[in-house]
Amino acid sequence: MPNHDNWRLIFGPPGTGKTTELRRIIRELADRYGEAIIATSFTKTAALNIIAPRDGEAPLPIPKRNANTMHALCFAVLKLTKKQMTASHLKEFTALHPEYTTSDSFRRGLSLDEPMEAEAAASIGDEVFARYNLHRNQMKPRDAWDSALVRFAEKYEKWKREAELFDFADLIERCLLDKWHHIPYGCKALIGDEFQDFTPIQLALFAKWAQDTEITVAAGDDDQTLYSYTGANPGALLGQGIPQSNIFILPDSRRVPAKIQAVANAWIKGVSARQEKTYNAREAEGAVKFCNGSYTKPDMVAGQAYQYVQEGKTCMILAACSYMLAPTVHKLKEFGVPFHNPYRPSRGDWNPLDTRGYSMARRMALVLSYDAHEWTWRDLDAIISVMQAEGVTERGAKKEIDARADQNGATIVPVSELVSLLTPQAFAELITGNIEFFTAHLLPDEIEKTHYPSRILRSFGPQGLTDTPPVVIGTIHSVKGAEAQVVFLYTDLSQKAARSQANGIDGGDAVRRQFYVGLTRASETLVLCAPHDRNFAKIPAFEAFDRAQRKEIAA
Repeated sequence: MPNHDNWRLIFGPPGTGKTTELRRIIRELADRYGEAIIATSFTKTAALNIIAPRDGEAPLPIPKRNANTMHALCFAVLKLTKKQMTASHLKEFTALHPEYTTSDSFRRGLSLDEPMEAEAAASIGDEVFARYNLHRNQMKPRDAWDSALVRFAEKYEKWKREAELFDFADLIERCLLDKWHHIPYGCKALIGDEFQDFTPIQLALFAKWAQDTEITVAAGDDDQTLYSYTGANPGALLGQGIPQSNIFILPDSRRVPAKIQAVANAWIKGVSARQEKTYNAREAEGAVKFCNGSYTKPDMVAGQAYQYVQEGKTCMILAACSYMLAPTVHKLKEFGVPFHNPYRPSRGDWNPLDTRGYSMARRMALVLSYDAHEWTWRDLDAIISVMQAEGVTERGAKKEIDARADQNGATIVPVSELVSLLTPQAFAELITGNIEFFTAHLLPDEIEKTHYPSRILRSFGPQGLTDTPPVVIGTIHSVKGAEAQVVFLYTDLSQKAARSQANGIDGGDAVRRQFYVGLTRASETLVLCAPHDRNFAKIPAFEAFDRAQRKEIAA
């Protein structure tokens, strides 16, 4: 990192208002530079969160295009189209070289908005692409690569050249190495958020762009590095080359209470190298509890989450890997607990109540709420399309409703039209919210989809189908920056991560940072769950810490 007096480095421990501070800085800079400000982060979600509208605040005076990932900013600088990205053509390469075939989950992770978000390697192709990207992100010299990876690179790069395509690392490399590619949009101020997760090649480009600016602000927390497996270098935040007077630590957490802070601080101090940070817990003791439920036997976790929700609490249920959450998803449905993950909306398994489309839960909510929300043609089509025609619609009405939904989907259906399209009984039962009539006339393949929403109805009433779900379920990675009053944390590692820790790879630092993020999502109560297998998929250091602290925490 260059020794520039115009750099400012901000460390934001958990809940200390890093985003709020960046918004304050942007407002100050806008007085001087107007719209000529870039705000970039590891993901588009994080970048847009900096400039997102806030209740009671005037909008930040920078355009949306200026808040994006480094990859997307380079994409704009190079004036490319998505058709020129390898993500749109990867199957063409693997058809030529089937030995490098990638999984669906790997291809889903290829996004300009959320780069490198693919799950762990599920095929040989996934593993090869991951190593190739890692070496490039780390700027590792080609002569240090193993021969198998060099052979892959030669084939892949030849194909890219001939097809005139770019991958994500190409975007960064091109903007870094081509001296005529300067900071986007001629900006004079550069903001980098979640700086700890930038890879060495991203850091190099960020530093290059900083040379074009009058002020550069980097904000993050090395303790919360989550993407070291992509090449992220938390050491870049340790103040190397930046005057000490330009380094700031935000002092007060608005989230983390004293007991949870004590546990988290004791845990993160096991990291081999870090910036020491003293920050104040919020004025509450909080609580740390233990639960014998595990990710393979989550009955106790789901039951306790149900009780907390009944008390009006928000909850998170977190794990290191997404596969560990499948049994909990099943159990939450069985208990009728509303849950979601707003930070990963594309994960249908984590968002079964998704209101963006017409889930069964939304259809049932529409039936229950006609008196307060008249149906559009699209609403009516969503309801009728999953019901049997007999006893529900007049002859030919289903086709008529479907056609009207295509033509005038957002238009309110007049009552007179409902009367003419529905049978007299269906009209009377549906507009009065008779959910039993709706479920009794469903098509056979649709019946099972009502089980989970029906359980929610019994426990939480109609609002349970429409209110924001009180439980968030997801990986630790997926909820970075978020919080809940109660957090259940599964303490298991994947087999690969367990082997890495046992072999001393990265000294277990990556594991400690990952679980530090999980620990510090709780604003009131942290619940540490039992590991599934203490002889294998456990976190040895975490388990030892639990035993050493159990008596003190209980007190």
